[in-house]
Amino acid sequence: MGKAVESFWVALEEVINRWSGFDRALRKPDHEAFEELICTFRSYASELSNATNPTAFEAMVLSLAIGQQKRIRDLEQKLKAMQPDSAAALSVQEAKETIPIEPKTVILKATRGGEQTRLN
Repeated sequence: MGKAVESFWVALEEVINRWSGFDRALRKPDHEAFEELICTFRSYASELSNATNPTAFEAMVLSLAIGQQKRIRDLEQKLKAMQPDSAAALSVQEAKETIPIEPKTVILKATRGGEQTRLN
């Protein structure tokens, strides 16, 4: 009999375990973000195991890209729903380019007591 092919799930868990030292060294917000990525990898394990000869790392990167694309799409839909007239509304970047905002200079004069008085 030939050697059994290792399940993709096991291979994925081995890659995740190799990163455990990195995971433990992260600050709390970064650790939480890393854990979200790990959940994303695991959520696509069954689908990715159907790919022809996938490496665990390639599958992880692909699942990450799919998850990020879904988030981008969802955020774009929420942003579009928040705009009163999405067809006529300007994007933030277009608004910055169209309406120049001049910075206002404020001149302050210090008094003896340490207070500041506005001159303009």
